[in-house]
Amino acid sequence: MKGNNMSITSPTTLTQIVSEIQSKVPDKSNLFGKASDQILLEAIGKLINLDEIVERLQAIDHQQSSLFTPDQVKFAFLKWIENHLESIELQPEWYLNKDFKHFNRHLPFDELQDAVEREFDVEAVYEEMGAAHEAGLFDNSSLEDQFTGTPEQAAADALTW
Repeated sequence: MKGNNMSITSPTTLTQIVSEIQSKVPDKSNLFGKASDQILLEAIGKLINLDEIVERLQAIDHQQSSLFTPDQVKFAFLKWIENHLESIELQPEWYLNKDFKHFNRHLPFDELQDAVEREFDVEAVYEEMGAAHEAGLFDNSSLEDQFTGTPEQAAADALTW
């Protein structure tokens, strides 16, 4: 990171860093403006503690990070995560396909099934079909009554019809 004077000193979580950035930006209207963006930032901030990540990366000397200051490693990690978030935004389906079970686990399939069952009540359909059958709505047509051939003939006639 030669020539890059970006330093992150006091904040330890992503949420704190975003808050610090927001406090320094004069026009905040377009910066993390949507409520869904704020929710995402807060969720990420709860999951990511930059100090712990930097400490671990430097302790195991991952990518030779022990050669750099904690602030430099924080900056590099933030750039790395920013790149991944942009990639996720561009192709969310690719990321979800890599590990779909965590996504699917939180979709309310049970509620969807309940809604479908409420909308399509099987017992009510059977009752309607039974009533229609009793009323003679499913009786054979006059053509079926007049047919005197075999099932094979009926199949052959259906193919040539």
